[in-house]
Amino acid sequence: MPHYCWLCGRSRANERFSGRGHRDHVCRECQKLPAAEKNRRRALVHMEGILGQSRIAEKNVRYLRSLAPSRAADVAEWAAVLLEIARVHPGRRNRLRRLKRHPELWARMRRLGMVEDFHDEPADEPGEWPDDDACYE
Repeated sequence: MPHYCWLCGRSRANERFSGRGHRDHVCRECQKLPAAEKNRRRALVHMEGILGQSRIAEKNVRYLRSLAPSRAADVAEWAAVLLEIARVHPGRRNRLRRLKRHPELWARMRRLGMVEDFHDEPADEPGEWPDDDACYE
């Protein structure tokens, strides 16, 4: 049964983990990475989790404020966008629909890969559905 390395996102064989790596869920290759790279990946994984939470709590806002002046450009940009999301609509319910009303924020989210194409109105005609190919022929 493979183990999951949360730094690289791969399921690896049991032999690819050392004793401490088993506990921390980090494979040997990722353990060899520099501390700055591990911290960068850890912050990005944590921020992806914050985006999926039902409400962006004040504790997470403080964490994002601490990441905003980060030296890693991608971490700083993700933190800035998430802080803006927390300011505009911290709750998850109808979050995407409300964030789409802010075109500059929506463009930044799409550029970072936080959201894909989101349609808030369902397609009216079957020809407009994205998977209009017949399943059975």
